[in-house]
Amino acid sequence: MNCGRRLIVRCFIAQLDGIDGHAVYLAIDALRARKLRNKEVELRVVSIHSHVVEAWSVAVSARRILENSSYSYKHSNEIIVKTFVAALVADYCNHSSDSVLDKVEAPRKWKTFSTKSKHPDFANGVFVIGTSATEILMLEEEPKKPILANTYLMSAYIADFMNQNQLDSLLMADINRLVREAQIAFSSTKHQIFCSLTASELLKWAYR
Repeated sequence: MNCGRRLIVRCFIAQLDGIDGHAVYLAIDALRARKLRNKEVELRVVSIHSHVVEAWSVAVSARRILENSSYSYKHSNEIIVKTFVAALVADYCNHSSDSVLDKVEAPRKWKTFSTKSKHPDFANGVFVIGTSATEILMLEEEPKKPILANTYLMSAYIADFMNQNQLDSLLMADINRLVREAQIAFSSTKHQIFCSLTASELLKWAYR
């Protein structure tokens, strides 16, 4: 991330609307809403992947580049994206045998859905797994309780596991194992799963 009077350029992972894949985004915005650009924030998709672990690998390279880069408001967004992607391809290919090209397998049964929440355990929103926004995965032992994640990465990791193994449900023992694996795969973030709220209780905390 760039500070001072420079542009803030960030990288994050999220699901791309209409595509069953995990997208690595580049977010470009101007600091303190200065009237230097037509848009305060612009999102560009850098790559799309079938598995969130692959997207994470690209994001790690992307963040390494951003930490060592500085972008001025005099640079156009097109120039920023062009130079960033060129650096990303060179950096990522030096650390992996794969490329940073789009690679999506479709269709996928389980996807990740999110909503903002005022619940203290979900400061960045609540993430669930489902076949649609209304057909949400419930804990097998307690079918009235959804499987809630505090990060997109955790929810996506579980969804990928279910899709790869063609599963229709999960036991708490499976979830505990997947949480431990996610903590290792995505080591910079604390990933948690909560199965203590019912769907109706969760709605009470949602932003209106």
